[in-house]
Amino acid sequence: MEELGVRYCQECGREILEDYGFCPACGWAYRSEPRNVSGSANVRTEAPNPSPSNEEAARVAYQAMQEAFYQQMLESNRKITVLFLEIWIGMAFFMLSGLVVGSGAYYDSVHTIFGVGAEPAFESAILGVSAALAIISAVLCSVKRHWNVAFATCLGAAISTVALLFFNELICIYFFLCGILTALRVKNIRAVFKS
Repeated sequence: MEELGVRYCQECGREILEDYGFCPACGWAYRSEPRNVSGSANVRTEAPNPSPSNEEAARVAYQAMQEAFYQQMLESNRKITVLFLEIWIGMAFFMLSGLVVGSGAYYDSVHTIFGVGAEPAFESAILGVSAALAIISAVLCSVKRHWNVAFATCLGAAISTVALLFFNELICIYFFLCGILTALRVKNIRAVFKS
């Protein structure tokens, strides 16, 4: 005779110790009931004989669960990477718009915050190239196509900002480091790309 409250998974035959709502061994979902109530549509109170097919089914279910979790993590990382690229683009356009204005309070604010403005024409060109490359990378990451182009353009967006060092603009170090980290994120989500 079985102990009162001891239950076994109907799918894999393992003992269910807690009322999780699923078997911790194979993931089989069941209705949770108090321990002193025996029997339900999904839970047995007698110990079954575990068979190799049940163990294999549990192993396959666990692997499927792992793969689904991995895919969810990749998708989350892809969305965060796209967000980083969008922030990059926004910052570049904010600085670019301040440089294009050339004078006034807005220009002074951009110059004070970011330190750019020594050579507005050249700096605008550099920031424009960086923003264009970041846009290409963001679009490709969004549609999950052409990983190699998405990675290369993200890396190019970061490297192009190094040219601001020629104008003693130290903001380029921040842009460069953020760009490299974003490029590494693009590299790490390669598995989510379709091509």
